Amino acid sequence: MKKTTVLSFSSSFPQFDGDNMGIFILELSKRLQKKLNVVVLTPGIRAAKKFETFDGVPVHRFKQFCIDGIEIANSGPIMSKLHKNKLYWLVIPFFLLRQLFALRKVVKSEKIDVIHSHWIIPQGFTSVIYKTVFNPNIKLLLTIHGSDMNNFKSTMTKHLLKWILNHTDTIVTVSDALKKDVTKLGVQHNADVIPMGVDTRLFNPENRDESLKEKLGITGSFILFVGRLIELKRIRLIIEAMPEVVTSLPETKLVVVGQGVLEQELKNRVRELKIDNNVVFMGNIRNSDLPAFYATADLFLLPSVSEGFPVAAMEALSSGTIMISSPIETVRKLIIENETGLYIHQVDTTTLAHKIIEVLGNKEKFKTIPEKARQHVVQNYDWKIIGDKYASLIAKMANKETGLRN
Repeated sequence: MKKTTVLSFSSSFPQFDGDNMGIFILELSKRLQKKLNVVVLTPGIRAAKKFETFDGVPVHRFKQFCIDGIEIANSGPIMSKLHKNKLYWLVIPFFLLRQLFALRKVVKSEKIDVIHSHWIIPQGFTSVIYKTVFNPNIKLLLTIHGSDMNNFKSTMTKHLLKWILNHTDTIVTVSDALKKDVTKLGVQHNADVIPMGVDTRLFNPENRDESLKEKLGITGSFILFVGRLIELKRIRLIIEAMPEVVTSLPETKLVVVGQGVLEQELKNRVRELKIDNNVVFMGNIRNSDLPAFYATADLFLLPSVSEGFPVAAMEALSSGTIMISSPIETVRKLIIENETGLYIHQVDTTTLAHKIIEVLGNKEKFKTIPEKARQHVVQNYDWKIIGDKYASLIAKMANKETGLRN
């Protein structure tokens, strides 16, 4: 029996070995390859290949603009670029046209049955236009990750989101909270909830590496943050809490993994607070290096304002790292308070500092949390479980009626 062929369509996907942009799309594609034929279409950057087999997955990349080097996707969040440089808005129409015709070409050449878009805008929008104009029988699956809902709040953009979702065959959200947001838009059909997954064999407590602490100059407790350095992550709150933590536990060190618009401001603030010796900015690191950071850290912090479904949190819990989080709805599936992790119910500098000090100063009290947290993630969020859910959903969609591939 012929395997269903699905196109994974995303504006974020690794461009080269060691690139972490959209790594979760790659991980899902690899798992789906076991039961389906998976092809990826993604915007390319100048240094990347137009076509290659990337970690076992065929990847097509399209040129984003007629001039080399002008790129709004796959080298950071699109909305951040648009806010930073208004001239990029002029590129959007050309980007969408190039994406549309790249989609049409790949669907035809690869004999695609189902298009799986990973963002409402731009991929979900382009997929609906493609189906409406070129191929009315193609099946459309759309996964909503969170930022694609949160970035569009105006009345006009909400109408656009609703139109896209109503013209999509199947909708998946990564959390129950996002499903509620879809319902509030007045979308006609129901959404399935399937979170992103984690490789529990890769993110494992056995990856603890004391030599990493030596390299980072850590002689006391090791606090870890992994994520984009943006306001939504509340990384500023963590920095402001560190002086009180250091006063109580002078050898404690915070390691910040990730980049973002706040990076230079945060580095300046660290110098102002005179905690240079207690904070290390790592920038982006290879995904293959992350397991040792999680498994070696004593504490992982996630005080975010909102999250779609936090992959970094799953990686930390799978690695046996105690986690302190803000009480956002999407984390409540992961953290059972005082069993698989901890919350700060009042999200401010003092409360966070006191919670950090409590955990690091009394590790015996919380010693059962790491094992319970890992067990919870292994049983519910391993990539094999998530991949099987997606494979079943896609196969069901394709069996109804596959595309005409015009």
